[in-house]
Amino acid sequence: GVERCQRRRDYRIATTTLALPDVTLWPLLDPRSVVLAERLCQLRFERRSRGDCGPEPLEDDHVMPDVGPALQGSLVNIGGGGVGVRIPSAESAGACRHRLHWLQFDLPGDEEASLCVTAKLMHWHLESSGDTYLGMMFDFSFNPSHRRFVVQEITRAVAIQQRAQLRAA
Repeated sequence: GVERCQRRRDYRIATTTLALPDVTLWPLLDPRSVVLAERLCQLRFERRSRGDCGPEPLEDDHVMPDVGPALQGSLVNIGGGGVGVRIPSAESAGACRHRLHWLQFDLPGDEEASLCVTAKLMHWHLESSGDTYLGMMFDFSFNPSHRRFVVQEITRAVAIQQRAQLRAA
């Protein structure tokens, strides 16, 4: 008999049928500086889930980790363990120089609050288009409590997308 089982520990969805969300990534200069920024990200999601739409107490630029210059890319795939990001050839010059990055992106189906997370560059390759693909694994070594929140939000976004894909089929 043949049994189907999940290959990965975390769910993953391909974003080929979706409008690819933009990803902003910065080289992370001081990994210890992410704790406050990650906590602020979590608080924004909690406020949104409670329906609190008052003014933000702090803006992003007030609580940014110690980072280098920003790069823009597109989300190619996402799972509870990491993301695949496509960087256009014009932006890709410095993308592979740093191992740790600070990422900010909207989850598919939820553009009200951006997810912020630290990620480690695991592999990269140059695509035939000249763009660079980055395979990045989320890194929670400097803020282990952020893992549960990130996995929960990604799992929720994946479930919403799977339901939408099943309805369309």
